[in-house]
Amino acid sequence: MLLSVGIVVAGCSESYKPLTRAIAKEELIGVWRPTPESKAFLAREKIPFSDETLKLELRANGSFDLPGIPDCWLAPFGDCHGTVLNVSGTWSTYQEKEGTPSRLHLLIEQGAPRVRVSLPLANTGSSISIPFVFGDADSDRAIIFQK
Repeated sequence: MLLSVGIVVAGCSESYKPLTRAIAKEELIGVWRPTPESKAFLAREKIPFSDETLKLELRANGSFDLPGIPDCWLAPFGDCHGTVLNVSGTWSTYQEKEGTPSRLHLLIEQGAPRVRVSLPLANTGSSISIPFVFGDADSDRAIIFQK
């Protein structure tokens, strides 16, 4: 039995369903930016960020840069302390088996304590989204990145 679960994000009008197909690395390579709804959420919550620098760049060689991410993303319970992080490391994709959600794995090697983060890939109609959830996955606090 396949259970389809939506990803609910505060203040977002779109529906985000888990991406349950195999994903080619080439589909993810490039620059991802926060959606307008995510920027509005950050402003409304008074979470510091820079519109010019906040982006996720996934490279073909398996490295990534994520400048300008609010510290809430990596903080326990999603608590914000007003710091903006510039993290980098390596990335890969993972899908347990066909029909299960695909995930983006980030191994942070610089700019924060070394940690592996697993992010769900979401399907938003014709595009892919990457939700960066703050704290508890059920907290509905996230920044959604799209190409």
